[in-house]
Amino acid sequence: MLARRSTPLFVLALALLGVLSVATPAAVVTAQSACYTLTLYAHPYGGILPSPAPNCGGSSYTAGTVVSLQARYASCMTFAGWTGDASGTSSSTSIVMDRAKSVGMTLTRVGYWC
Repeated sequence: MLARRSTPLFVLALALLGVLSVATPAAVVTAQSACYTLTLYAHPYGGILPSPAPNCGGSSYTAGTVVSLQARYASCMTFAGWTGDASGTSSSTSIVMDRAKSVGMTLTRVGYWC
């Protein structure tokens, strides 16, 4: 509930004399954006680089933030695809933070030694 403020009489008198103009204070409502956590699962031979960095504390993003994800991995591996809330076989993708999300990646070994 918004509190109502009254205007002191001397301010009203100055306004009536034309010395001061009085504006009715508008109700100020601050909408706080929701924050959603992005959980990134690392692979023993790689990781996921998000951009931009979390903007809502910890590993959270404000609602509607578009987060680009880039897979980074050892040269003895190839990128096979995204898991969780991301999909595709390109080593980069984007997601929109409209709820809490989790993303992982699948890598395939290129050679025997890694």
